[in-house]
Amino acid sequence: MYALEKSKRNTLLIFLITLTAYFSLRLHRLLMHTQNLQMSIWLVSGLISVIFVISALCFKGVLLGYMMYLGGLFIATDIIRGIIWLVCRQTVVARAWDRLYSGGLLPLMLAFAFCVYAYYNAKKIRITNYYIREEQFTKAQNNLRIVMLSDIHLGAGVKPGSLEKILERVQQQKPDIVLLCGDVYEENTTPAQYDASFNAFSRISARLGIYYVPGNHEYGAQQKNKLDIEQLACKLKNVGVTMLRDAAKLIDNSFYLVGRDDTAAGERKPLSALMEDIGAKLPVVLMGHRPVGLKEGEAQAVRLQLFGHTHAGQLFPTGKLRERLGRCEMLYGHRVSGCGSHTIVSSGVGTWGFSMRIGSPCEIVVVDMY
Repeated sequence: MYALEKSKRNTLLIFLITLTAYFSLRLHRLLMHTQNLQMSIWLVSGLISVIFVISALCFKGVLLGYMMYLGGLFIATDIIRGIIWLVCRQTVVARAWDRLYSGGLLPLMLAFAFCVYAYYNAKKIRITNYYIREEQFTKAQNNLRIVMLSDIHLGAGVKPGSLEKILERVQQQKPDIVLLCGDVYEENTTPAQYDASFNAFSRISARLGIYYVPGNHEYGAQQKNKLDIEQLACKLKNVGVTMLRDAAKLIDNSFYLVGRDDTAAGERKPLSALMEDIGAKLPVVLMGHRPVGLKEGEAQAVRLQLFGHTHAGQLFPTGKLRERLGRCEMLYGHRVSGCGSHTIVSSGVGTWGFSMRIGSPCEIVVVDMY
């Protein structure tokens, strides 16, 4: 279960109730073709409507995702039906499609198949490797292995037991440095889950340390008085995790690590101000949560920028639509600018809202600089 603004909850509820009634009428129409037990037909349709509406009121993630896909597939089958009747009017194909279409069984089955796949895909976490040739790092030291995690959403996308397994896999990568790029926690993370995460992070060892920047959900939790960012920084420091909020740190006299505060913090320093005291002779790695201001980083000759937040869309095609509409500077993957600056946006380890993923992986990112 997750929080939505009241206006959005009401809009979503109206959509789900309308969709439920629409499906019920379709099912009634389909059964009317096959038998004449009208009372049984209306009882079945009504029961399905009641179950769907009650489930929608609970706003359970997987079911909500199912309803959204079902609505989209209803629209798609409506369009296909219209095309078939225009092209193949009164043919066997048109009549067969109408029988399959009328009760909504086709979108019902397709939505179920999508959601089963999406649920299991959200449980699989892969290792995504990037290999970046960077002369400045080669001169400074012999290779650098960065392991990056983002969007764990502890308590929602990932449970404490799963977090321990994830961090075991992180340790297996033999990282030189571990970077946590925001939304490790969220509004619904409990005190017990915070404590469990501290214990888990304390068992991670990396030669150059573990660093963390908060994301929008940590600030969302702070606004709801469920988290104090400064207290969190102190507790993380006690277990070897350093929080960087609009700050730069010299690492091993080899490179600078710049941690960008999230835009949810309010006003934040311009990157140029953070770069003023950084020696131009050493390369810079920037970590942040949201992939915003990418060109600013490229203009400041940042060699590597690492972000999360987007979940790579999580549920196809939402991410692609946001990218096409210009609502997202970069959705996912690895990009190299004309000046040689590398940017990587991760799809994240966990999920938010829906325990589902279609069109994107859950991942641990490993970057080898050589």
